[in-house]
Amino acid sequence: MVGGGTYSHGSYPDIDGLFQEQAGDQDPKRREATLHRIQQLIHEKAMFAPIWQLAAMGGFGSRVEESGLGLIAAYPFSGPYEDVKLKGK
Repeated sequence: MVGGGTYSHGSYPDIDGLFQEQAGDQDPKRREATLHRIQQLIHEKAMFAPIWQLAAMGGFGSRVEESGLGLIAAYPFSGPYEDVKLKGK
């Protein structure tokens, strides 16, 4: 949300300025107002989009004795992973 960080990719100069301003502000009420303004700007600019990637791991194939799928009733994923069994050599 604020530029200059290690994993920061893209920011807005107005938010960067407000962030620096609140960092040095000693008045708690003024600082709170500045932080609320930052939150409002982030909301208005829709800086974050929730992304959900449902990535379920599952073991299956010729080396798998029991995959773990269906071990928990009504659970659509493989689990618990420590119960996945491989065939002996």
